[in-house]
Amino acid sequence: RLSKQSGVAISVFGFDSTVGLPAPKDYRDHPEIFQEGDYPMQDINRLQQELDGRANLVIGDIREIKSLEQVFDGDRPLAFASVDVDLYSSSKAVLKLIADLDFTFLLPTVALHFDDVWSNWGLNRFAGELLAIEEINEEYEFRKIDRDRYVDYWHDGFFPWHASMHTLHVLNHSSLFTSLRTHKEVIPG
Repeated sequence: RLSKQSGVAISVFGFDSTVGLPAPKDYRDHPEIFQEGDYPMQDINRLQQELDGRANLVIGDIREIKSLEQVFDGDRPLAFASVDVDLYSSSKAVLKLIADLDFTFLLPTVALHFDDVWSNWGLNRFAGELLAIEEINEEYEFRKIDRDRYVDYWHDGFFPWHASMHTLHVLNHSSLFTSLRTHKEVIPG
């Protein structure tokens, strides 16, 4: 529906192991919250029928994918990703896959949603998705993830889910070196 309304072709990819979460490796994976086998896919055939070709399922452990360039069509850059893999180790793998993409596969800013960065579970920046975000920011010079600082504005105030919204800034994207303005800004006076 969004493609028809906007005139923009959108490709949707979903990644799932179908067998649930892998075993937590250490405290960073929040073993107090998550266990091996949590959230297995219930009925892959039914899901594929419901998707009816509107989305592509990539089945397998996301930590074993070598490059998203093997999966994505380079004609449609990544504009949004919802990271709902629960564990630090899986979150780090997903973010590395995204950060390793050549800038031609990315928009200059990519909206990211993380489902486990706010709650009453005692989540913190020393484990889980927040640690994965922090480490990507340390490890990549031209890929930086920050909170989405516009979401409150666009939704007329703060709602708790806004804390889940982040933005990947692709600092070496070629379009960042071309001004969007057609005139110089002048301070009157």
